[in-house]
Parts: sequence; C-alpha cells; structure tokens
Amino acid sequence: MKNETLWPHPGEILRECMNDLGITAMRLSRATRIPASRITEILKGRRSISVDTALRLGKALGTTPNYWLNLQQSYDLRRANSEPLNEVDVLVVCEEAPESSEARYDGTGTKVVRIKY
Repeated sequence: MKNETLWPHPGEILRECMNDLGITAMRLSRATRIPASRITEILKGRRSISVDTALRLGKALGTTPNYWLNLQQSYDLRRANSEPLNEVDVLVVCEEAPESSEARYDGTGTKVVRIKY
C-alpha cells in the first residue's frame, strides 16, 4: 500500500471540505484572496499549506489555522519517517557505544556516536 493512501495530502482534505460546501477552487480563491494556481497545486498534492494559506483557509472555512498546519505537519512527518535514514550522528555522553556504531570525541570532549541503521 502506498504512503499516499495511508496519509492523504492536506489537499485531499481540502477537496473534501470544498465538496461538502459545494464550492469550487475559483470561489475559494476569490473568498480567501489565495491565487487559484496555489489552491489548484494544493488540491493536486503538489504544494504544501503555508502559514498564510492556513490563516486564510481557517477564516474562510470556519476552522482554525492550526487545523490546516497540523494536517500539513503530520503529512510531512509521516512522509519523512517512511524514508530510511542512512546515518545519524547522535550526541551522547556514555561509557559504552552500541556495537553497531562508531564513536569518537569532538573538539569539546563530547563523545559523538554514529549509529548505522
């Protein structure tokens, strides 16, 4: 199953909201003063919802800006978490490094452990 199926882009949620209200992208554009091209890109999942867009959508659609920003942030985090991380430097102060890691000390005396995933 694709990640897009599990985690819909906020544009899909916006499309459902617009359908429920019976409004078009052009009508939403006029009401919010958001360029129609930006709304279309959001609806197609090609553009993220910015703070400015969230403020305008919240006011026009009777939601909060946080509703739209949280949808976008959740989508972005889920998408990022679905992609593997190659290597991450973890800064820890410990006596023993995990077996699957390489340890070294930086210039400040802090032990830097690179864990391989």
